[in-house]
Amino acid sequence: MRLLCALLLLALAAGATAQPAAPRSCRAVTVRYHAGQLALCCGGALCESRHPGGAPEWRIGWDAAAGRLEGAAQRRRADGSLAAEGRFAAGREDGPWRELHPSGKPALGGSFRAGAPEGTWTASYPDGGAMEVETFRAGDYHGPYASFHPGGAPWCSGQYADGEKAGRWVCRRPDGVVSAEGGFVRGDPRGKWLIREGDKVRRVSDPGFMPDMGLAY
Repeated sequence: MRLLCALLLLALAAGATAQPAAPRSCRAVTVRYHAGQLALCCGGALCESRHPGGAPEWRIGWDAAAGRLEGAAQRRRADGSLAAEGRFAAGREDGPWRELHPSGKPALGGSFRAGAPEGTWTASYPDGGAMEVETFRAGDYHGPYASFHPGGAPWCSGQYADGEKAGRWVCRRPDGVVSAEGGFVRGDPRGKWLIREGDKVRRVSDPGFMPDMGLAY
């Protein structure tokens, strides 16, 4: 998914799970996660960080004996609203994760396996409508892909194989008219392509350039 860093999901049976009590004393720890690094203060069974002004931001379970993140994780905005939630296992993101828009509508959702995206991920516009639906295998794009214009009209669709576009892809304008259509071999556009630019249509073979694929890499 473009942009869109998955922040953390807590798989809850009934919607709310108590977080560990805040540590009375803690030590500074910097840990890696999928969107970069986290600077946390860890003690007891909890790591946490705070916004400027003191409002809680990250709260993540901590295995003090192993010196690694372990268990439920949440991130909150300065106003207290939930931004993301998920889970760590053996120091890596693992299991379902989701990120929320400030409105509370879903922004991003999927699953990790040992720190890498796995299976289907869905990114959503601020109104909650689908933006992209992507498929991963061991952190690489692999499988079906689809993107959507604001309002829900199909945009681009195709397949990835081992991180590269493969096979037939087609992209459409919001009115449904095809804007690009052709095939990929190991990520390169090959064979016959239809490319529409405004009202002009070109039919080319082995384009030698990347047609506009909308949001797709």
